[in-house]
Amino acid sequence: MVKRIKMRQLPSILIKLLGLCLLLVAPLSCSAPGLIGWRKEVRQSVLSLGYGNWVVIADASYPHHNKWGVDVINVSAEVPEVVDALINEIESTQHVKPLFYLPRELRLIAQEQAPGIELYRDQLKASLHGHAPRELEERILNGLVKTSAEEYNVLVIKTQTSLPYSSVFIEMDSGYWDTDAEIKLREAIQRENQGQ
Repeated sequence: MVKRIKMRQLPSILIKLLGLCLLLVAPLSCSAPGLIGWRKEVRQSVLSLGYGNWVVIADASYPHHNKWGVDVINVSAEVPEVVDALINEIESTQHVKPLFYLPRELRLIAQEQAPGIELYRDQLKASLHGHAPRELEERILNGLVKTSAEEYNVLVIKTQTSLPYSSVFIEMDSGYWDTDAEIKLREAIQRENQGQ
């Protein structure tokens, strides 16, 4: 048996249906930016990166730059999770390859000085997918990033990690041309110039 709806009841029914739809859709739209949003933003940023760009996956206290050419993404994740996601994105492209740098200080901090630092180092090592990072003092790494920002864009992904010297610095290199190939090309050019 079909019940007839009176015209004056229609606005009330439509409002209830709209409310029900909002209740069902709201949790999806609210949770997506926190989890999926930053990953999507990182994916889009990786596609625009090239040789000479830097990425800093930063701890919570890393300064927010107001300089032109420094893009900041705030994420609700820890450094190792973001490193893992970034490497997965980079490995799906062929145009760049990452060169990883860690602050030298990170290796020297004792568990007693910063509780949780040993677990963090283990998680970070796993998230690097076998990449062997170079170590430099953090002030030197920040100087390299600052110098690079004068010419190239820098992406800072600011995380919730609250441990000292836990930022990861990544210099982008060409994914299809390496240092050996460049050296050989320069030698060939030099030989050609000398032959003229």
